[in-house]
Amino acid sequence: MIALARRLNFVAAPRKDRWGSRPTALMGGVAIYAAASLAVFAAVPDFRPLAGLYLAGTAMFVVGLIDDIFTLGPHYKLLAQVVAACILVAFGVHFAFAGHPLFSIALTLLFVVGITNAINLLDNMDGLAAGIALVSSLVLVAGGALTGRPMSAITAGALAGALLAFLIFNFYPARVYMGDCGSLFLGLMLAGLAIRTSGSITTMSGAILFPAIVLAIPIFDTAFVTIVRTINGRAISEGGCDHTSHRLVRLGLSEPQTVLLLCAASLLFGWLGVLAMTYRSVALFVTGALAAALLLTSGHVLAQVRVYQDPEGAQPPDEPSAFDPVRLYKKHFAAALVDVLLAVAAFLAAVEALRVSGIGDIRHTLMITSPAAIGGAAVGMGVAGVYREVRAGLWKRLLMRLAAGAAIAGAASFAACALVTGVELAAVLCLLYCTLLLALCASVRGLYRIAGDAIVRANSVQPGPVDGGEPPLEPQTQEGTV
Repeated sequence: MIALARRLNFVAAPRKDRWGSRPTALMGGVAIYAAASLAVFAAVPDFRPLAGLYLAGTAMFVVGLIDDIFTLGPHYKLLAQVVAACILVAFGVHFAFAGHPLFSIALTLLFVVGITNAINLLDNMDGLAAGIALVSSLVLVAGGALTGRPMSAITAGALAGALLAFLIFNFYPARVYMGDCGSLFLGLMLAGLAIRTSGSITTMSGAILFPAIVLAIPIFDTAFVTIVRTINGRAISEGGCDHTSHRLVRLGLSEPQTVLLLCAASLLFGWLGVLAMTYRSVALFVTGALAAALLLTSGHVLAQVRVYQDPEGAQPPDEPSAFDPVRLYKKHFAAALVDVLLAVAAFLAAVEALRVSGIGDIRHTLMITSPAAIGGAAVGMGVAGVYREVRAGLWKRLLMRLAAGAAIAGAASFAACALVTGVELAAVLCLLYCTLLLALCASVRGLYRIAGDAIVRANSVQPGPVDGGEPPLEPQTQEGTV
């Protein structure tokens, strides 16, 4: 396939706004599509339940192949993605929320188009999109098996097998790229399989959370790049080396390390999502809140890494971002939002721990107790002075403030729980909640401080030789590397 691509001049040439630095064959997506299709046709006795999914996936493959050969405009590809999503809906592959058919269809269209684009945008470094898609496929195999959807599990397994073979040639240094025909096909298939797998979850929030957790890394990268480019006045559809992966390389990781790290994160989120799905909605909410808090913190950190070159002779400005230090950090909006998410995770985890241990089940009181516990955390952290500036190295003072804030949050949860369940159960819940909240808040802040040192080192080097170009691993001059 690689030899055929080179003979037909089906090759991606290096570009200033792309990461790759050498001509690379582009027919990898054809191999992925062919291998996955043959495996599904051979393994599935009755193909009719998968007809809609594969018809939409084939449509995306054809559109991507045309784009690889002739280059389509972004609006044509978006229109094709909407049509493919409509095919899924027409064949019954959509979120199913009782009493909300229009909302279910609208959310399905948004999710499918979003994930298809997310995988396409994630194909920005050797082995990254294929690795994330492989991990997601394996997670969906497990999810399909656990939810009694063998057809979905078989299809996801076929994708995983094709991707595993493709990664042999696509991992750094890549000998072949999947191209848009591969990334658009994979994005559509993963979105459809995630929706099918979540079909056994009856609650609206749970049905949305599971696919979002499984595909958290592509969703995060797309949202992050969209926000940062918008605030920096750059076109969202233009290419650039400002993705999550590129910023991690700027922080000192190699390309293989970056790909493996993001794949490991995707695997962690995915398996947590599968495990949480087996425990239903409470555990799924805990996982979702923790994932959101971690990703929000990661966005705050990565947005401060310089990836745009300053004009010649200009002083490097503080790069504006979605979490701009002037507009948001002084107000501590991002930190407060992370703490609220951690409070949600800590309180629901404490409630679930009480139920699993047999001490007591207070899930029926969540409408009363959760607002008090989470609101108490927000108020408590503010009253305790958690968001005031603390000099580097004064960890003891910060921990004391966090402990005071957690204690106030625990007192609020104790008061609310004692009114509906009794003092003894409320005391156990208070202790668990305080401990978990303090541990989570301290851990997140510790990770943020550690990342700060790497950011300082990365920002001391001028990013790439061109605006939005490849961030070099060594300082650059106009003549070349020094």
